[in-house]
Amino acid sequence: MKKYFSSVILVFFLTFSCTSGILFAETSSTTPEPYKEDEFPQWAHDLRRTEIITFGSLPFVTLGVSIGYGAYGYFTGEFSSFPNPLDKSTDSFSSWQQFKIFATSLGISAGLGTLDLAITLIKRRKAKKKQQLLEESSTRVNVRPLKEPLFTVVDEIPEEE
Repeated sequence: MKKYFSSVILVFFLTFSCTSGILFAETSSTTPEPYKEDEFPQWAHDLRRTEIITFGSLPFVTLGVSIGYGAYGYFTGEFSSFPNPLDKSTDSFSSWQQFKIFATSLGISAGLGTLDLAITLIKRRKAKKKQQLLEESSTRVNVRPLKEPLFTVVDEIPEEE
């Protein structure tokens, strides 16, 4: 009796889970709409760009820092051979050295992201100031004298043949 009851419950749940999508589905379209131009504020765009540049540059900066740290250690005599940062079979760096490499890489990557943010903000401010000056100058009436005269005085009238 218990097997029968559990089988009935199992069939009920399977039937309900398979048909509930059909019964309770919305009739509206499921295609995503593109973002509107003013859906996010400008600071959110800037923050997202800074985040992308910071975390996107992290692997490349980490590789560069580990190669630079290995070269520095090799030339100062700390390492007997040049450590390969891409070789996982050997322990090239100790855990403390790996922490220093990662912390340095994170600092450099954050610096790159912040530098890009500063450059973007400065460019935007200059463009805004230039646009404001253009708008101010277009509302004023500027009178400029002509460099060439409008007409020329002719002393003699040429004769027609």
